[in-house]
Amino acid sequence: MITFTFPENDVGELLLQEELEISEKDFRIQRSKTQEQGKEEGDISLLLTRKNRVAVRKPKSENLVAYLLEQKQDISPHIEKDIKAGYDFFHVAIICSFLPDPTCKFTWARLTVKMQFAPKEDDLLVQGKPLVCDLFPIEINSEVRMQRTFKISGGLSYEFIEFKPESETKSEFIIYQPEIFAVGREGSTFSWDFKESVQKSIYGDKVLFAIIKKPKDSQVVGQFEIDAQVKIKEGFIGIPPFVKRKKDAVNILYEIC
Repeated sequence: MITFTFPENDVGELLLQEELEISEKDFRIQRSKTQEQGKEEGDISLLLTRKNRVAVRKPKSENLVAYLLEQKQDISPHIEKDIKAGYDFFHVAIICSFLPDPTCKFTWARLTVKMQFAPKEDDLLVQGKPLVCDLFPIEINSEVRMQRTFKISGGLSYEFIEFKPESETKSEFIIYQPEIFAVGREGSTFSWDFKESVQKSIYGDKVLFAIIKKPKDSQVVGQFEIDAQVKIKEGFIGIPPFVKRKKDAVNILYEIC
């Protein structure tokens, strides 16, 4: 077992930040509905001033093979075979943040990471694709508090422990609120979906983890794509709930590990 601790204030550099925009089609549809209800057209125009932001922090990575060998940890046979064949395994932490306008709320969002190898200096392409071995969280259906200190097994999978102390100190745990779902294990593309619940909308920092397999001396880069759905809070300026989306907000490759 390898033990890691994710510090409370270790958010990292800002990698990207996007402000959601209302599409022309959605604007026309909502303006038409507003006119049908006898509302002022100026009301719908106010939607254009709403600032709903999504952001991703620069991924932080740790070489797991180095930890395993230095600490003489037990390694699963299939992992040991991969290491002898020339593969590395990295633990990667990603923070995705959601900051809605005070008059709005995020109801759904998806962060997708599409990995590939960066060309080497001689422009030769690395054969194959990087693979994600494990993700955390995989599924969150109710609010949980996980210890910031967690373990990675010799089979290179995450082992988090729920935090249930007598006294609560925020620096000791990470809060995960419903609903969160992850897909993509054993592939080169993975994603997390976030959905609002009856009690909670999507807000603040989301701490996410992945274990990635790659050949030694290769560099993994990724395209971060963000889908998000935002709704005007019920009752604001008398306009019906309005959804605005911006798909594939980012189309740039960033270093992962």
